[in-house]
Amino acid sequence: MTREALKNCEQTCRALIEYSPHAIVLQSADGTVSYANPFTEHLTGYRVDEFIGKNVLQLMHADELPEIAASLVTLLKRPGDIISISFRILHQRGDWRWLEGSIRNCLHVPEIGALIGSYQDITERKRAEIELRQREERMRLLAREQKAYTEAETARRQLSTIFETITDGVIVCDQNAHILHINAATRALIEQTIDIDASLFSPELTLPEQMLPQDIEDIPLPQASGPLLRIIRGESLSGINAPDVLLYRPDGRPVFINVSGAPIFSDDGEIAGGVAVLRDVTKRHSLEQQLQYSEQKLNRLVDANILGVAVAEIQGKVLEVNDLLVDMLGYSKDELLAPAFRWQSLTPLEMQAGEILALETLEATGSISLREKTFLRKDGSRFPTLTTAAMIDQRRNLFLAIILDISDRKAAEQRKQEFLSMVSHELRTPLTGIVGFLDLALFSIKRLPEIPVSEHDEVIKQITWMLQQAEQHTTIETRLVEALLDVAQMERHTFQLALRPRNLLEIVRDVTITQQQIAETHRIVFEQAEQGSVQVMVDADRIKQVLINYLNNALKYTPGNQEIIVGLEIRKGTARVYVQDKGPGLTTPQQQQIWERFYQADTPVKPGGKKEGLGLGLYIAKVLIEQHHGQVGVESAPGEGSTFWFTLPTLL
Repeated sequence: MTREALKNCEQTCRALIEYSPHAIVLQSADGTVSYANPFTEHLTGYRVDEFIGKNVLQLMHADELPEIAASLVTLLKRPGDIISISFRILHQRGDWRWLEGSIRNCLHVPEIGALIGSYQDITERKRAEIELRQREERMRLLAREQKAYTEAETARRQLSTIFETITDGVIVCDQNAHILHINAATRALIEQTIDIDASLFSPELTLPEQMLPQDIEDIPLPQASGPLLRIIRGESLSGINAPDVLLYRPDGRPVFINVSGAPIFSDDGEIAGGVAVLRDVTKRHSLEQQLQYSEQKLNRLVDANILGVAVAEIQGKVLEVNDLLVDMLGYSKDELLAPAFRWQSLTPLEMQAGEILALETLEATGSISLREKTFLRKDGSRFPTLTTAAMIDQRRNLFLAIILDISDRKAAEQRKQEFLSMVSHELRTPLTGIVGFLDLALFSIKRLPEIPVSEHDEVIKQITWMLQQAEQHTTIETRLVEALLDVAQMERHTFQLALRPRNLLEIVRDVTITQQQIAETHRIVFEQAEQGSVQVMVDADRIKQVLINYLNNALKYTPGNQEIIVGLEIRKGTARVYVQDKGPGLTTPQQQQIWERFYQADTPVKPGGKKEGLGLGLYIAKVLIEQHHGQVGVESAPGEGSTFWFTLPTLL
């Protein structure tokens, strides 16, 4: 092509661009304008010289900018490619104009080296499209409103019908707790004939004064605590939060009503009223009162810990036990209530057949009569009981068992039998000795004329020894009989004390000295912590009897090479006398039982010693000291000896 032709072609292309009805823009990769044709001013409001140098991306609306930027990034990777875009650009006047066009990537063309954009103004078309969409939206909204109104009217009629046919009472109120509507069930519940419109928003109603709610204890509820007021304050009443209230019908009959409900909110979230649902729970309340009364009686029985109590399934799972039964059985409560534990395991194996038969009888008849039953403790020991049981829930096969530990009674019966045998033996033994020694003495006296005079002294010496032995047995017999007489008087409350002001220090010292003279194989030490006089109001002979009983026990169980300590001390106006030995000591159960009548511990006596007596010494000591307004006690442990003590109030 000739130079002249090329020049003509260039002029033609420039004329086409300069007079194009589209904005033609050359821009760099970052959006900076390097060329704009005159029509650009029509679209942007900027003169060409003002527009050149601006960044097109900075004039675009923020809503479209992210998508266009992403498209440009893709375009820059594709030389010669073209993309279509639509966006808003900020006019020089400050309003937004919609542009539509395309951009070609000519960065690779040396003669161009830019992105070529061609745009046209589509603002009016966009506005028309927006108006059309808005009209269509208004039509759809109107159609929806019409449909909603129709549906609401249908629902209103349905609601009104349902409202009147609901079996529970329903009350609708406004935000001021004025009743707007009540249904037929409410009218029947409160036995009121109220002529109202059946529509949802009837004229306001006011219940008679006698219909104002009371609490279930028949105390008027404070106004702020009324269920309707709680609801319109925004509180939802349901489940455990739904209160029971008491109303009175026109004839004065009470009716218990459970009130549930919730507030009604307006479109702006404000409380516009509330709905309360009323349910007659009079029968339930009556049953609950009966159940509560029964539970209270049962709980009093269980908590009193007078009897062992258990609730279990016929199949054997234990559901509840009281503390006394836990102590009886020696298990922890958790062990007894464990899923794997079974009631039958508390019965010895050889008695299981009888226990199974008893449970079958219980399930069939609902109860079993009082019977003696042996229970098995955790440690394998057994104890006798009087037991009865009754079914308390046939559906769940639950029964209630009541257990009375009769170990003490059985032990008392055993001790009674042992006592009768023991008394017979203990009284007969010294009596037999007395009779025997007296017979021997008489026989020896009768022989005196027949033997030589030279042997008389030896025979008389033997007769004297025999009489001394008879006297010792007489002393033992007398002590046993006196002990029995003392107990008999104590039981009949005819026992008398001769109280006089006495020096306890002298009493204890005299007894200690006398007993030391008798106890040839032991050393009795008197620890005299107090000096001078310790004045007490006592029957001196009876206090001596108590101390002698303590010392006799110590002498019986203490080995001969061990000393026995007697002491007296004053503690806060109370005199405390104690006897400390080095005997075998006592277990805790023995310490609790030694003060009982006829009880004799299984503790072995010292070598060569023997148990004598009826098991009454410590019992008599306890009664005597208590009649002197004092106390008795023992401190002991197996293998560590024992310290028996008693206290007496001192005189000021």
